Amino acid sequence: MSGAWNVVADLLGVGEPSGNDHGSSNWAAWGHPEIRSMLDTSVAPGDIGDTARLWRDQGRNAAELVSGLTRDLSSIVTGGWRGASANAAIVALEPINQWSTSMVDITERITALMDASGFSAAQAKATVPPPKSHDWGESLRSFATGGAVGAVVDAVAQEQQQSETHAEAVRIMTNVYSAPINEYHAVVPTYPQLVDPTLQPPEQHPKLGPAPGPGYPGAGALGGGAGTHGAGTHKGGRVAHTPSAPHAHTLSAPTARP
Repeated sequence: MSGAWNVVADLLGVGEPSGNDHGSSNWAAWGHPEIRSMLDTSVAPGDIGDTARLWRDQGRNAAELVSGLTRDLSSIVTGGWRGASANAAIVALEPINQWSTSMVDITERITALMDASGFSAAQAKATVPPPKSHDWGESLRSFATGGAVGAVVDAVAQEQQQSETHAEAVRIMTNVYSAPINEYHAVVPTYPQLVDPTLQPPEQHPKLGPAPGPGYPGAGALGGGAGTHGAGTHKGGRVAHTPSAPHAHTLSAPTARP
């Protein structure tokens, strides 16, 4: 146990005490005094609760403001407008009311998570034991009665007590403080964006297929025999039909009469 040997070294006037590697949420890397100091000076469960209440009030006030605005607009429209424009304006207000309602619901959920985080912080603050400081008087008595061996035995015993209380502090900070707060943070909902209900989606035009190639029906026979009225040839992008030669009619010889 190097910590015990550091105590003895201090007692005997040689060497330097070991330091603490704190500065992260890995509580095992924090010294016990730093954990306790952080809880005492930086964690204020009451402030967390006050912030939660303010957040809830702001959400409700914003919802009341939006609801009042849409209600007034609806009264203006129904009181003087007629026709399709009036109907479209009334329809456009409903998504805004739905958005306002969802904002209130999400605010209530976030407020509940904040309250739970404050409760976890309060539990940790109340249950993390204070660090055990080294009893130098006991070390001196042990050194006086047992020499260096007695001082080592006493230092080991005191270090064991300090290690146990530090381990308890780390366990509480990990399980009671960090675990639930991290869990709450992971499920914090996001506020939805309000989509302008007056905007129409862009009109979708049907896609045109590719221009027909030279082999489309009616272009004449290609790579094969002649068409019905002649072989087709392309000139300037058009199909030219070459008239077929007229059929020769064979006249039968007149029949001799007796």
